[in-house]
Amino acid sequence: MSIRNNGRERKHFKLTEKDKQYIRETCKKMRIEQVNENEPAIDECAFIGSITMTSSGAFEECYGLKSIVLPNSLEAIGHNAFMVCLSLESIEIPIGVTQIGTYAFLGCASLEELRYAGTTKQWADIVKGSNWNMQSGIKVVHCLDGDVEINE
Repeated sequence: MSIRNNGRERKHFKLTEKDKQYIRETCKKMRIEQVNENEPAIDECAFIGSITMTSSGAFEECYGLKSIVLPNSLEAIGHNAFMVCLSLESIEIPIGVTQIGTYAFLGCASLEELRYAGTTKQWADIVKGSNWNMQSGIKVVHCLDGDVEINE
């Protein structure tokens, strides 16, 4: 599969049947919309599988991604995981996350708040890479026992 933007090639993906099956089984709600005639985008996704880390750049430049629920098994959000997801508005981070990679939410201008399944102290204990929220819209993290204001 090749994704194009404005006629220029952006990324190449070789999907095996195993990869396609994994995607179908992992995303319980995935709607594909077209941003333009050449570039499909994931609109929303919720994982039902057991994964422990989003790989570096896992959702990078998924311009149409608006909402994602990460699995409870997740322990780390990789570097650049959601970089330049311009439409991302909603994300739920599970309590098991202990690391957020560098530039994980870089350029996520529509993302103004995060929902975290732990306490404010647990949020503070998460190791966050440099510039994890650079040029994002994140202003607050909603935790079980209160909110944490975010300053870029």
